[in-house]
Amino acid sequence: MTVFLGCGFETTLRSRIGQFDGNPLWASACLLSDPKVIVDAYRDFIKAGVDVLVTDTYQASLQGFETHLGLDEQQARDLFKKSVSLCKEAIQIEKDSGTIDKNKEILIMGSTGSYGAILADGSEYTGDFILKYPIEHIRDFQRTQIQIRSESGCDLIGLFTIATSEEAFMLAELLKEFPNVKAILTFSVKDGEYLSGGEKFEEVASKCWSLNPAQLLAVGVNCAKPSYIDSLFAPLKGKIPLCAITLTEENWDHEKNQWIPLDEDYLPFVYKWSQIGVQYIGGGCQTSYSSIQKIAKMIKGSDV
Repeated sequence: MTVFLGCGFETTLRSRIGQFDGNPLWASACLLSDPKVIVDAYRDFIKAGVDVLVTDTYQASLQGFETHLGLDEQQARDLFKKSVSLCKEAIQIEKDSGTIDKNKEILIMGSTGSYGAILADGSEYTGDFILKYPIEHIRDFQRTQIQIRSESGCDLIGLFTIATSEEAFMLAELLKEFPNVKAILTFSVKDGEYLSGGEKFEEVASKCWSLNPAQLLAVGVNCAKPSYIDSLFAPLKGKIPLCAITLTEENWDHEKNQWIPLDEDYLPFVYKWSQIGVQYIGGGCQTSYSSIQKIAKMIKGSDV
């Protein structure tokens, strides 16, 4: 059975409150300023049929909350807990209203990105940061990222937009310090064969999975063109559990530094992935609520 991930919810959030691109916390800043809007956005995703809600913490860290929101450490920790409680609130509202069955289980995934995402300079899409910071420093940072999300009550953790094997392998090993944590790890890629950092996806994904199959629920790709994901997954089909978080409407043009319309239809790919056993599917950056509904119907049928 394919699990439908509620990724890309930031686009729905942006449509309600306006632009937050350029904010060093990105959408995570809204946890303090617009919690009700976050709940409403989650409710839309629940109505669309997602199986997993994703916390609004992709670009969040304790240090980031302290620096950019003026919080002390305890307040920053409480804001991480709030990111989970907002998911739970949205789930409960929809159960109470009868939109979904009271017995339906919707999991909560604690979202975090590559170390490059926290730098807010786009380096999670290049991997350049790996040459500037010691891996020990990145490991210490990511240890706190995993710990705070685990302590906040997430059911699983999403490790998104990993550009290099060095960070990926470190994360797979680091999870062993948290034996009760399950995670999905997804890479950023530059084409249908290579990671953004230049290494071959097939080799890195396979080794990453082999380092910690007990805790990694799946390995995959996020925010890539569907044709890229299709090519990347072809040699791994049936060998490791896979996660596809696809672009749906727009693609980032690195030369023009802007979003441009996606030049391919994502829905046939989504259907294909659901039929060949890709375990986790979601919409990536710039995915509208309309596209979320279409993906849900493609995966689950017309009853959502």
